[in-house]
This record gives sequence, C-alpha cells and structure tokens, in this order.
Amino acid sequence: INAEYMGNFVPMICSAMPFTLLMYLPVAVAGYWNFGDQVLDPIFKNFHTASIKLVIVLLLLHIAMSYAILMNPPELALEEFIVQRLEHSHPELPLERRPSAPRRMPLRLASRLALTLLTMSIARAVPCFPILLSLVSSVTGTTTSFIFPVLFYMKLVPDISPASRFCCRFILVFSVLGGLTGTYNALLSLKHCHMSENLC
Repeated sequence: INAEYMGNFVPMICSAMPFTLLMYLPVAVAGYWNFGDQVLDPIFKNFHTASIKLVIVLLLLHIAMSYAILMNPPELALEEFIVQRLEHSHPELPLERRPSAPRRMPLRLASRLALTLLTMSIARAVPCFPILLSLVSSVTGTTTSFIFPVLFYMKLVPDISPASRFCCRFILVFSVLGGLTGTYNALLSLKHCHMSENLC
C-alpha cells in the first residue's frame, strides 16, 4: 500500500459497504416484492413479454463477446508455460529456432482451441451448471472481493483506529455470513437439481 494514499483508504473502505448496500438492497427488495419466494432462475423466466427475447439475445451477445476477454489470461499463461517447458527441455536449440512471437501462432491456435473445447465439454458434461457457477462465485467472489482485502489491510496496517477496526470486523462478519448463506443455498439447489429429472 502506497503511504501517499493511506489517508484515502480509510474513508474509502468505510463508505464502500454502505454504497454497496444502497446499490443492491433496492434491487433485492423490488425483486422480492414482485416475486416473493416464487422467483425462477434465471431471472428472465419470470417475465413473459415479447421484449424479454431481446434481453436474452443481448445476454447471449454479452457472453459471446466477453468469453475471449475472460479466457485470454489463462490462455496466455498456458502458452508461456508450454514455451518455457520447451526451452527448458531443449536448451541446445539455437535462438532463431526457439518459439518467438511469430512462431507461436500454431501454438496459440492449438492452446486456445483446446481450452475452448475444454470449457464446452465442462458446460455440456456438468448438470446444473448455473448452480455450480453460483456455488463457485459465492465462495470465490466473497473471499476475493471482501474477506481477503480486509484481512490483508488489517495485516499490513498495524496501527488502525478503533473506528476502522470496527468497520473491518463488520465487513468480515457480514461477508462471511453472506458467503456461507450463498454457499448453503447453492448446495441445496444443486442437491434438488440432481434429485429432479429436469436438469438445469
């Protein structure tokens, strides 16, 4: 943490939770007010208007166009791993024969095709895939967005004021409860989905 910006960190972390609650609570209250405990998953199944088809098309376009962005970091990491292993296993290769950037095109095509086929196979093979994603995101999203940043801040900054320490502990308790609730609900949904004949 840069010492120059330490003075801004405490107001930021103390205002982040109320701002997040103000963003999420109206949506949650309005959704529960309209649908109660009869809400369907995914959410667009609750609407029966013609415009919902446009929303589904836009969601499909969003997933299709963001897939390349999401898969780019693991693809680059896999490519670098393969190149390093090749260079390590064949150190006698001259520099001009090593896989430089222009020579990596077949490797890039093969690695990206393999990862794309792997994700397609997982999506087809795993039943109730949206619920499985909810389970993963309830664990990883809570820890990476709320729990770990607060724990790292409390570890890196020993002289925290009592107000900041209270805010950090409140965020930790709130995040752990939210993560446990999301994990429990996802596990229940996954169990019901496996026991039912109609998979997601």
